[in-house]
Amino acid sequence: MPTLHGFQNTLWPTLDWLAWRAPAIGLQLHTQIVGKVRLALTPWLNHRWHLLLYLSARAASTTSVSSDRLTALRLPDRIRSGFMRMENVHAICASRWRQSVSDFSSVIDEGACAFIAKQPVFFVATAADGARINLSPKGMDAFRVLGPNRVAYLDLGGSGNETQAHLTADGRITIMFCAFDNPALILRLYGRGTFIVAGDEGFDALASHFPRLPGVRQIFDITVDSVQSSCGWAVPKMTLDAPRETLVKYHRQQNPEASLAKIAGRTQSIDGLAVRVQTVIPDWVD
Repeated sequence: MPTLHGFQNTLWPTLDWLAWRAPAIGLQLHTQIVGKVRLALTPWLNHRWHLLLYLSARAASTTSVSSDRLTALRLPDRIRSGFMRMENVHAICASRWRQSVSDFSSVIDEGACAFIAKQPVFFVATAADGARINLSPKGMDAFRVLGPNRVAYLDLGGSGNETQAHLTADGRITIMFCAFDNPALILRLYGRGTFIVAGDEGFDALASHFPRLPGVRQIFDITVDSVQSSCGWAVPKMTLDAPRETLVKYHRQQNPEASLAKIAGRTQSIDGLAVRVQTVIPDWVD
């Protein structure tokens, strides 16, 4: 499973009820007033959705309330003026809420690492000038978080090698993880990547972070520049049936010499970009 090094374990702070009791009661009473005013002034929606408080970048907000209706309700001046200020700033709060649906971070924190560890599939996107954009799904226990700004994944031989070609020509890479259960979330890692082909110096040290799978041709080593999380509210909910073992079984059945001879001529991507082919198949299959 993905691991994270160099972070201290942090917990949610303990709430001191005795110290927080007075503001908590005040907050409860205030929200009751808000709810009763909206109950009197706004159209009814199923499940009382018209009474909801929405999180915003500043605190909590509601949808707009007519100032004319507030005046007609004959609320105390202090309460009425508070609602009118709420109406004036609502557009700003709504705008900031929309922005907060997508958040950026400069590092992979513990929460992001835990989310990555749960996902059975991830997606890799790369591109190069004049070439097709490549997007590949990946599975197996092949992804590792090596630090707050470094990740890597194990790559087995397949039908193409577009990611390597694009990283040689351009270097940019995006990795996406997506929750298909609750809570909904999409996590993207933006960065620049390199690759270490089997047999290269440093390959064995980096490979020690991964299971010893047959058919490994390279490891992609990625420096993460930014991390983006977004809602994922439109992604369907699905359950995992089982990992697919077909590729691992295929490579386990192959003769190493025959495999190297077969891939020796695969020196170009589908768009003619250069690809470096491995000349060694690791002899460390469990």
